[in-house]
Amino acid sequence: MFDTVYSIVLMVLLGYGAKLLGIFKESDTPIVNNVILYVCLPCFIAHFVMNCSLDREMFMTPLVAIVTELVLIFLSLGVCRLMKLPPAMTISVVMTACFANTGFVGYPVIASFFSDPKAIPTAVIIDQFGMSVLMLCTAPVLMRLLYKEGGGFSAKDLAVFFRRPAIPVFLLCLILHGLPLPAFLNNTLETVGKSVVPLSMLAIGLNLRIDRKLLLEMKLLTVVIIFKFVFSPLLVYAGVRMLGLSQLIGNVAVLQLGLSSAVIAGIMASDNGGDKAFASQAVCVTTLLNVIYIPVCAYLLEIV
Repeated sequence: MFDTVYSIVLMVLLGYGAKLLGIFKESDTPIVNNVILYVCLPCFIAHFVMNCSLDREMFMTPLVAIVTELVLIFLSLGVCRLMKLPPAMTISVVMTACFANTGFVGYPVIASFFSDPKAIPTAVIIDQFGMSVLMLCTAPVLMRLLYKEGGGFSAKDLAVFFRRPAIPVFLLCLILHGLPLPAFLNNTLETVGKSVVPLSMLAIGLNLRIDRKLLLEMKLLTVVIIFKFVFSPLLVYAGVRMLGLSQLIGNVAVLQLGLSSAVIAGIMASDNGGDKAFASQAVCVTTLLNVIYIPVCAYLLEIV
């Protein structure tokens, strides 16, 4: 178990070290992200979906994810109101407290801990349908509600989501599921898909920034940490048990949805009137805290 965690942390540190040494710049992160999103991830999804058995349980996990996120949004808004936070900080706290990095961190973690071929398709369904859609909608809506001017959700926000090849590839693989793939094609998908894990970790490392001044905002960071690593997995655990999902599907959902704050959530907060500095710092701190959350959660779920 710890070998897996150490490996993930080391890959993140390699990316961070490469940035410090000037080998890569933080501005290179979008290029790496595009390689992952438009090349490696579609191959990753296609290989696993085409070579595994699918069942209805997998498609129930987005319901658990969305209900959990809605509960967390209302709870975090209540906390922000009690703390009398300004709109900018409220948006950043809510976004980083409620949405997990189910993709760039989630896929590598699930791939490392679960050997069952159903695990990765479940993780993809959770990320694409249970996390991404609501995350893209929330920040614009919060901006409109809190600032009472401009902003607001539009179809363009979802258009960005559907332009990414992950969803079309996933749907195409569902249609073609059961058809045998030629060996050369299957091997190509597998080989290219394997690069998702190291590239995702390197991209996170390139994006890490530690601002000592913002570490003084420990009260707000603590709120985000508690929501991410305590409330979120507990709510997901309750949800999967209420629906009677199998241990494998339930464990994937709990582990994945309790991970660190999504990088995209921080970006969405910054682009929609949120506090950019705090959002970035919350993503950084929670990403580093994965080294504690992952083994503890895995132990409690008896994955190892």
